[in-house]
Amino acid sequence: MTEAEIIHDAEVIGTEIVDNLPAVRASTAIVARDEISVAEVVAQHEKIVQVMQAVMKPDVHYGIIPGVRNPSLFKAGAETLLVALRLAPHYVSEKIWHDDGHLTVSVACTLKHIPTGLEVATGEGLCSSRESRYAYRQGGRVCPECGKDTIIKGKAEYGGGWICFAKKGGCGAKWPDDSEQARTFETTDIGRVDNPDLADTFNTVLKMADKRALIAAVLNGTAASDVFTQDVEDSQPSASAEPQPQAERRENAPKPLAAPKSWAKLTEMVAAYDQATHDLFFAFADACRRYLFPDSTDTKSLSKGDKDFLFQKCAGAALWVRDKFNPDEMPPPDVHDIRAAFSVVLEGLELEIPDEVLDEEATDAAERDA
Repeated sequence: MTEAEIIHDAEVIGTEIVDNLPAVRASTAIVARDEISVAEVVAQHEKIVQVMQAVMKPDVHYGIIPGVRNPSLFKAGAETLLVALRLAPHYVSEKIWHDDGHLTVSVACTLKHIPTGLEVATGEGLCSSRESRYAYRQGGRVCPECGKDTIIKGKAEYGGGWICFAKKGGCGAKWPDDSEQARTFETTDIGRVDNPDLADTFNTVLKMADKRALIAAVLNGTAASDVFTQDVEDSQPSASAEPQPQAERRENAPKPLAAPKSWAKLTEMVAAYDQATHDLFFAFADACRRYLFPDSTDTKSLSKGDKDFLFQKCAGAALWVRDKFNPDEMPPPDVHDIRAAFSVVLEGLELEIPDEVLDEEATDAAERDA
């Protein structure tokens, strides 16, 4: 490139790169400017922090997990940074169709600076319908009368037996414990089964691959990794970690609770509400175990490393609940709150728990309200 071409490129680019971009890697930008100053790097970082504080909202643009150093950047937050820094994403995807009917999507997301067209960064994302959240479904007991998956075990105080639960859309049919149908329900496998509607997941798989590639590209291209992490797996809460104070959202916030160091301490933290909340939380903890380790039969069957990983997830969920529900000042969290807590530590996944647990929770809630 001649000296005149270099000058021309610098004039075309102008100060746009100085104001909006970090130390980009595109060759044209390097020709135009050998490097940017320390002050400009600091300004870039401060701009991201200002956008986070002024525009972004927790649980919408990013997730805050007690005990994790950095918030987890969500798609909405990544898109906000793109607007602030005038970057546009461009996707190139590869779809791999497997012989068993599954789909794997690999995506490369390239960020381009809108005023100049310069390529700033690239991020990659991968998603497959073979991931357990898409490949499997929780098995259930089907009503022989209406054909719906709404069978629950009746409580002993109400006569026991099995019921096609009307509140779940069932027909209300009942079978006593000594009936042949009841014995069929008892022996029905309600573990995970292959997803019979696999094609329904394909669009979600494509969008998830796009999202993962986008967030990776945003973190690469904006130097925001010191403010955000891509997902909770990048930084697990340690047993001795202190939750991150949230002074940006609450002035004069009390000192946060320390993360529990053992299952006993975690149980004590959850039991501070009531027995119903304790049972509900650990029903979700068991669902979390089944999701993370589908081949396990119980927690005892896990290796030490797997137990530690499961504990970190459950501890993060417990801390999230305690951060929002003070047992001395507020009513206990309900099923939606605890599901949300586990959703945060599982990157948006919503766990399902057995209907009979939900029924008990509803009964307990009614008794509390009364």
